[in-house]
Amino acid sequence: GGTVLTAKATMPVDSYVWYFGDGTYGQNNDTVNPEFKKAGTFMVDLKIVNNGIQCESHSFFKVTSKPLPAPSFSVNTTKICPGFSVNFTNNSSGMTEFVWDFGDGKKFEGKDPGSHTYENEGKMSVSLSSKSSNGCYGSSVQVGLIEVAKPIVKIKADTASGCSILPVKLSDLSISNDEVNNHIKSWEWDFGIGSKFNGKDPSVLKIDE
Repeated sequence: GGTVLTAKATMPVDSYVWYFGDGTYGQNNDTVNPEFKKAGTFMVDLKIVNNGIQCESHSFFKVTSKPLPAPSFSVNTTKICPGFSVNFTNNSSGMTEFVWDFGDGKKFEGKDPGSHTYENEGKMSVSLSSKSSNGCYGSSVQVGLIEVAKPIVKIKADTASGCSILPVKLSDLSISNDEVNNHIKSWEWDFGIGSKFNGKDPSVLKIDE
């Protein structure tokens, strides 16, 4: 895209046919904007026809399609809890005018955003667009790259029923979604019998039924 071709004929023209050299063509317009799908140099053939004098003429010329930039980036983690950050590293070279889209409605203009904090849960697709030295624009997208989720709470009890007074050993098997910190900061247990406990694993609980 971005290549505008205009025919200038020295005789009345009834029809135009453009052969773009990449297997595609256009017709009936003196100005066209072909979309070359790949970089390279293509031989364009323009055929113009005058039906009144039963004459057609061909004009051949070369068009060079420049490659689109392919910016690249990496992250230090792809799984975090809400309120935590991801560090983004721009691995692109020979490009300018960077625009980041973090997938949560936030954007950043510049080469290196450093870290970005995600507040809400979800899978975030991240994109990075740029401009190359030849003036072309391109982008790269990593779909569903960042997963933001709260910890998964899991509890294990060594027994679920018995006589009064019932001793029960409770263990925390919760899983944090945060790959970097990989820890849960605090625990608050409510045993449902009017007592609570703050900590990872409570001591043996005795339930009087």
